[in-house]
Amino acid sequence: MAKKPINWIDNMPELLSEWNYERNDVEPINISIWSKRKVWWKCKEGHEWLSSMNNRQKKVGCPYCSGKLPIVGLTDLETTNPELLKEWDYSKNIITPKEIKAGSGTKVWWKCSLGHSWSASPNHRTKGRGCPICANKVVLLGYNDLTTLKPNIASEWDYEKNGEKTPANYTVRSGERVWWKCKRNHSWEAVIASRTGNKYVGCPYCSGLLPIEGETDLLTTNPELISEWNYEKNTLLTPNMVKAGSSDKVWWICDKGHEWQAVISSRTVNESGCPFCSGRYAIQGENDLMSVDSPLLKEWNYDRNGRLTPSDFKEHSARKIWWKCKKGHEWCSSISDRSRGDGCPYCSGKRVLVGFNDLAHINPYIAKEWNYEKNGNKIPQKYTCKSGIKVWWKCEKGHEWKTSISNRSRGDGCPKCNSGIRTSFPEQAIYFYVKKIYPDAVNRCTDVLPNGMEIDIFIPSINVGIEYDGSVWHESDKALEKEVKKYIECKRNDIFLIRVKEKGGNARENSCDVMLRIDDSFNNEAYSSLFMQLSKYIKIPNEIDVKNDRVHIQENYKTEIKNNSFGSKYADLVVEWDSEKNGMLTPYMFSSNSGERIWWKCCKNHSWQTTISTRAKGSGCPYCSGRYAIKGENDLQTLRPEIASEWNYNKNGKLLPCEFKSQSNKKVWWKCKEGHEWEAIIANRTRRGDGCPVCGKNP
Repeated sequence: MAKKPINWIDNMPELLSEWNYERNDVEPINISIWSKRKVWWKCKEGHEWLSSMNNRQKKVGCPYCSGKLPIVGLTDLETTNPELLKEWDYSKNIITPKEIKAGSGTKVWWKCSLGHSWSASPNHRTKGRGCPICANKVVLLGYNDLTTLKPNIASEWDYEKNGEKTPANYTVRSGERVWWKCKRNHSWEAVIASRTGNKYVGCPYCSGLLPIEGETDLLTTNPELISEWNYEKNTLLTPNMVKAGSSDKVWWICDKGHEWQAVISSRTVNESGCPFCSGRYAIQGENDLMSVDSPLLKEWNYDRNGRLTPSDFKEHSARKIWWKCKKGHEWCSSISDRSRGDGCPYCSGKRVLVGFNDLAHINPYIAKEWNYEKNGNKIPQKYTCKSGIKVWWKCEKGHEWKTSISNRSRGDGCPKCNSGIRTSFPEQAIYFYVKKIYPDAVNRCTDVLPNGMEIDIFIPSINVGIEYDGSVWHESDKALEKEVKKYIECKRNDIFLIRVKEKGGNARENSCDVMLRIDDSFNNEAYSSLFMQLSKYIKIPNEIDVKNDRVHIQENYKTEIKNNSFGSKYADLVVEWDSEKNGMLTPYMFSSNSGERIWWKCCKNHSWQTTISTRAKGSGCPYCSGRYAIKGENDLQTLRPEIASEWNYNKNGKLLPCEFKSQSNKKVWWKCKEGHEWEAIIANRTRRGDGCPVCGKNP
């Protein structure tokens, strides 16, 4: 059925406006909208082109404006890529560079500077691709073929196996895999390009890369191994196809039927045999974990190990396996590590598990002093009590300091609050439980040994002393020497000395009667183990639960500190504590044998500095005793003004004659009225009458 004519002239005025009246020899009214006759058109930009009315009514517009055809001087190849014009083959192409765009996929002809001719689209050329012959991608006989460029390689072409293929058909860079044959008639396959590079690659048999059957193959060189070759599992390989030094991993089977995989060279060079017979692999029913009734069986995690069972491994296997302890903790570790004694990392405190062994859960008393402001993202729930990381702390009095979590767990508290008191939580825990059985037990006892030498815990009723040596204070050579000296004094006083050392702590011989150890996890198990050791020498309570008793131990500790403090023991000397100069320090913060230098003030308002231990030993005011000069009473200025008049204030700096007694042995500077300067001891001037050595006379 004929299509009904459409009056396109009235209905499509936009097409009529592009009708090219100059070049068309027909009027628009005579062209049907369905006509396939090509006529001329001209857009508003002046571009002219041929197209049928049938195409135009499908809304196909100007091919130049739409970019389908090049605009001369703007988008044509000659304008956009002039560098390609020198290789345009004008003799073979029926179009010019002005008539095609750079992105066109139409193939055209090109000719390089060497005269090679080839076809490629402009789009292909604009991507940087040049002459395929020069690039050895296309073969040109007599120019870049294998026979021409590499005749020595071509001479090894295996014409019999390669059939119709000849070396003249390929370039030296060809990726074709072909057959070769050397002078010794060894035949092998190799890619052409692999043989024509800078490094010559010859026959793999002659070079020793591949075995020569009957000469260098495993069957010939190592016939003793052939009986263990597993033909059933090595389906693609046989002993005559490999060399003794091959890195191929193959299957073997021994005379006992054990099957295993091993690199060929490991069997020939290292002379390794059956790993089952040698004991390196587990043999089910003989040396596997299940057969030897390993204690690790009860912690084997069958759920997470899947198909792996204890029967598959020996005790010293390096294979990492999942484990599950009696408390339900799961972790991954090698069997060998477990066999060496490594247990649950959570129970041992090596890894943190929130709600089980984290600091906040185990030791809330310490965790409450966590300095959240200075520690940033670090929180006590992320660390165990054994962690060596140093963090910030803040006590109830607002003192801030930095120390490791492990030090805090050992009992170290605020250095300002505990200044002068060297003790630890483990020591106080031992004392807490010992005190329950032995009410006469004394902490920090200084009344038994000479010179105020201290025993951490002393039990008078049984004459037993217990020393707790934390790693912080007892690792130096000096500290270890003191331990030996203390033991000597204990023996002289018939005191049986028990010394408790933290795990790994150093110890000297002849420093105690008994040496005990405590695990540095400081958990209930560690303390229970310690008291079990102690029970061999003294009585201990039936129940030891440091976790539940921690608060009571801390309270008892603070009470003991106060009771054993200098302030409690020497109340008569507390009145001479110079509170003004000592600031926040109080006499109840220090033990009586503390070496801390403190300010004191006597009833006559004389102020001086000396150690607490010196005062505890009976030392009094140095001014009242006449050891120090009292201004206006017994000082040089007051008693010997004639000598004080020669005091050299410039050279003596802050030293004044009113600060020294006339019999002082202090050596100071002097200056006579003649201006002569010299040094001399004060007592020499007052007792012997020494004067200016230059003037040679006395004042």
